[in-house]
Amino acid sequence: LDGACPIEALAEKAKHYRMPALAITDHGTLYGAIEFYEAMQKAGVKPIIGCECYLLTEGSRHTRDLKSTGFLSHLTILVKNRIGWRNLCRLVTSSHVEGFYYKPRIDKEILREHSEGLVALSGCQRGAVPAFFARILLRPLQNGLVQFYALGTMLCLAVLMLALWLRG
Repeated sequence: LDGACPIEALAEKAKHYRMPALAITDHGTLYGAIEFYEAMQKAGVKPIIGCECYLLTEGSRHTRDLKSTGFLSHLTILVKNRIGWRNLCRLVTSSHVEGFYYKPRIDKEILREHSEGLVALSGCQRGAVPAFFARILLRPLQNGLVQFYALGTMLCLAVLMLALWLRG
């Protein structure tokens, strides 16, 4: 779920549907973590705390020049234990104090330093893995379909299908 929910109501629904656990992953922050943790504990549901961080694909969080850094991808990070909680707090704090440039950013360097006790997921469609496949597969596909409609011939469709098949 990507949206704003009343946490108490969410906890009650999770309990009603006998969900063993539920996660929260605020975008770039941990604003809802404590309230979420307490509500889930009260409802008897295991709280999983996390954050959807903004990860620079290249460059440093200290850099403020967009041309010398990669794009921002989303990286969902979940906490496994107390060490993970401390490390996630460090990452989020650093993203605001050291890395903030339009958004709170982390880089691969600080992620490596504070990765213990954390689980990283590929995230949403803005995540590094989906974004990679979108660049590799969707852009040529979109270009191919535009050419197909412009030319109005089956030949373009056949070339497009062949190119996709060759990419594997």
